[in-house]
Amino acid sequence: MGTLSNEKGKCFICKEEFGKIAMKNHLVKVHNKNNDNENKFLIKVEAFFNKDYWLYIQVHEDAVLKDIDIFLRNIWLECCGHLSMFEINDDFYESETEKTSINLFGRKREDMRKTRVKNVLEVGDTFRYDYDFGSTTRLQLKVIDKISCNNTKEKVTLLARNNMKIYQCEECGAKGKYFSMKDDWTPPIFLCEECALKKEYEEYYVVDIVNSPRMGVCDYIGARDIYSL
Repeated sequence: MGTLSNEKGKCFICKEEFGKIAMKNHLVKVHNKNNDNENKFLIKVEAFFNKDYWLYIQVHEDAVLKDIDIFLRNIWLECCGHLSMFEINDDFYESETEKTSINLFGRKREDMRKTRVKNVLEVGDTFRYDYDFGSTTRLQLKVIDKISCNNTKEKVTLLARNNMKIYQCEECGAKGKYFSMKDDWTPPIFLCEECALKKEYEEYYVVDIVNSPRMGVCDYIGARDIYSL
């Protein structure tokens, strides 16, 4: 049993499908308008511990880090209003920090709401994002290039995303609909609707399968995912 899907994703500009690396080349070579004064970053986003989940986003250089934070919460993460943080070049940018402070190791802690992307990121930078400091979902982001794929006024635009995975039911092999856990220590299983109704699963925590690395964590159900095709 397990996943039945391939590792492709869909371009949100032309709707064509490619693998993760091919998608980067597609965006840069096909959709980049090659303006002389490109002022947007192409950023790849991956789940830190499961790189099957990935996004490519376009971020205006005048955006603040909080704009990226809000986007990531909406598409992948938000459940209970948890705190979040970026780590960029050994400095921290937090969702609730009111003013700059320095910790014992000389690393800054700053407010992501007041930090412009162009002041902290350059092409080639790899950085980290954490949502929820209890049941943490960690993401890895990389600045791929300067790009201009469209003229949207949005600070953050979704360009491409991995396809929804298709899972087999652990019981019968049919297409899975639910992600199920008995507790935090029991390995998760995938179930179709018929098998999920069996008596032996009455005590399980059962949620819909969603296209997010936070599936099954805390109270996340994917309801804020406003970017599905």
